[in-house]
Amino acid sequence: MTGDKPQVIQKQHRAESSRLNVIIVGAGLGGLGAAISILLAGHNVHILESTPEIGEIGAGIQCLPNSSRVLISWGLESYLSKHATSPRLCNMIGWKGNKISDMDFHEYEKECGTPFWDFHRANLHMGLLERAVELGAKLTTKARVVDIEYEEDVGNKATRAIAVCQDGTRHKADLVVGADGINSKCREILLGHEDPPLLTGDLAYRLLLNTEDMMKDPELRGFVEDPQVNYWIGPDAHAVNYVLRGGKLFNMVLLVPDDMPAGANTLAGNVEEMRALYKDWDPRIPKLLALCQSVAKWRLMIRPGLDPTWSHETGAYTILGDAAHATLPYLASGAGMSLEDGHVLGLCLGRVKSKSTTEKKRALAVYERCRRERTERVVSRGNRQQYLYHVHDGPVQQERDSMLRAFGEFNGKGRVSKEQYQEKGLNVGDDPLAWRWGGVGSWLITYVCEEDVETRWREFENERRAEVRGSEESDPDDQNDNEAYHASNIADERTLAWAYNLDSLPSEEFAAYNWPPSIYEAAQNVYPTSLPPRQPYVPAHNHSMSVEGCWQPSSTAVFSHPDRSRYLKPLQVNSMNRMDGENLVTLGYPDFGPGSTTDDLTPSVSESANENEDVSSSIANNKPSLRCPVCVDKPPFTGQYAQRNLNRHMERHGACTTAGNHRNIRCEQPGCTSTFGREDALLVHLRRSHPELNTPPAKRRKR
Repeated sequence: MTGDKPQVIQKQHRAESSRLNVIIVGAGLGGLGAAISILLAGHNVHILESTPEIGEIGAGIQCLPNSSRVLISWGLESYLSKHATSPRLCNMIGWKGNKISDMDFHEYEKECGTPFWDFHRANLHMGLLERAVELGAKLTTKARVVDIEYEEDVGNKATRAIAVCQDGTRHKADLVVGADGINSKCREILLGHEDPPLLTGDLAYRLLLNTEDMMKDPELRGFVEDPQVNYWIGPDAHAVNYVLRGGKLFNMVLLVPDDMPAGANTLAGNVEEMRALYKDWDPRIPKLLALCQSVAKWRLMIRPGLDPTWSHETGAYTILGDAAHATLPYLASGAGMSLEDGHVLGLCLGRVKSKSTTEKKRALAVYERCRRERTERVVSRGNRQQYLYHVHDGPVQQERDSMLRAFGEFNGKGRVSKEQYQEKGLNVGDDPLAWRWGGVGSWLITYVCEEDVETRWREFENERRAEVRGSEESDPDDQNDNEAYHASNIADERTLAWAYNLDSLPSEEFAAYNWPPSIYEAAQNVYPTSLPPRQPYVPAHNHSMSVEGCWQPSSTAVFSHPDRSRYLKPLQVNSMNRMDGENLVTLGYPDFGPGSTTDDLTPSVSESANENEDVSSSIANNKPSLRCPVCVDKPPFTGQYAQRNLNRHMERHGACTTAGNHRNIRCEQPGCTSTFGREDALLVHLRRSHPELNTPPAKRRKR
């Protein structure tokens, strides 16, 4: 629990049948962190690094309590504590030198149970590398991965991934994890096209100073003798500094507008140019910059969330860290999110019982549930901090500074309720010093990976069981609506329930009750104990050719609802004017009218039939049966979703079908292309994939 110091995780010992061979592409902080967590889960890890030597460049890095919790649980406390600096305060300072507010790190450490640490990046990287090797990681350098291929592993009922290197070397694994940073090739392989990171308009000057020179100046000596993190915030720029390596080095980062040429990500900086940008700031900053002999410029870029998934459909390939969600460094959480990604992935893989596709996909599904929303929130808040730190002098700057002071009045009072903030006219989340409880501290720095995995895993399994129970409780004629066929891998009803719950039901499916003998026998080889009894195969002829050349059922039930539009209409949008000038929106589910409840969202099939006079009981009981005109040797598509599944199947032939009378409900959220055959499926999708909408749960369908 938060507030307690974490226990060091002990390495699991696994049978060979459940021990995955995992390849990690990239030996940065995220890749090494994932290696440690996966090794602790009892699996084998091979790290492929493109550079000739494994090392880390850069300067200082801040480690928040949520990140130090992960590092301590990996057994790194004794090593890292020798290289860490524990700052006392975080100070927010105006660009002319006036202190605005502060945050007592030690107060928050007591609540979180873990410390704020500052490291030289190389020390943190070396600690992770040594721990990974100690646990058994294999490392290969000069191995630049350029493609990922897949092959079937029939014995384990799974698909394996093959990492193809630039020199032609091929490395096979049960799972490949792309952790190759912001300029990720692995991300582009997953997407199937180029996907460069987005420019933010900022760049960073990074420099390290020798503290011996600082100790000679009375104005600068205090920075070394009393370690603190200092933020100077001003027009279009800000500056950050803190002590490293027990006071031997002083790290400075200067954030300014990006003027780097196109195509460049890092360059040697011009010291005189840098000094000129800060010549009118707090006099201590020009003094510090006068001690600088050389500097590097880094272009700051981000990667927004990756839709629709971070993982390949086979369960043999996924990505993490900056490859999935690179953020601005303005929350000091980029590396922290990568470490959390790796830890959560290892915890999820620690629960797999075999090498099967089903087990791997379940682990990756829970991994994404834990990580997607959280990392998207961090990227979003980092963008907001960019604005808050860089406002020009004037009314907005004055309001920002007033907010900093108002939230600072709660310093020393521990975690206070949102009601206490509201009594002072403040809202949780609005604190520009984002780490405090009035900002995002309540969910950012208190995060515990183990608790999140436990909660999400239980939630996932409960949903899966509920889907299976719902299938078992349906009427006999509807027992086989969970159609099952996908290439050569035929899933059982439990797997299909899970797949439907993921909104990723395979697209070439048909009912098990009507499979031909060859298909059924193939399925038995995959799931020998789970298939329903096969009924005699009867070729279906209940179809007709439409004018457009698309198959249509000759008779079909019209499952609709006269008032369906009231819960499928576009979601209402309410705008809130924020002090930062952003038009932040709160998405709320539409009003269902007087006396309505969320329990009546989904009409039962019987209700639908009663409310549509043109649907007779004989038609309602007649299952549509549609055959692909190209795959003449394939059984027909049947069941409630026959038309939808035929539509998806025909897309692979470059053809199209007409939706007919069957519903084709599309998610209307920006960037989402998911479609569904039932309203309750849409609601499940909205609750899981778009949690910011706070969609009410769907009622279990009546039969």
